[in-house]
Amino acid sequence: MKHKHAELIKAWADGAIIQYKGSLNEWIDFDPPSYADWHESMEYRIKPEKPEIQVDHHIMTMNLRFTIEKDGALMKFVDVELIK
Repeated sequence: MKHKHAELIKAWADGAIIQYKGSLNEWIDFDPPSYADWHESMEYRIKPEKPEIQVDHHIMTMNLRFTIEKDGALMKFVDVELIK
């Protein structure tokens, strides 16, 4: 049976930087010493080339989470979601 994270494990073996989602919903660089350290209950991804910054902001009685990408001094608006 194929491991849940088989494609990410292969990408890691091929040199990709992998991140896992921490307890505060932040992405943390992950360098497992072995295949056994890939937990099926965890969320992993290939580290994006450009870092993401998440900012919580309160606007007009709605809680919105903006996702922006920072490239040097420039910031690019990528996504917005309503926080319940």
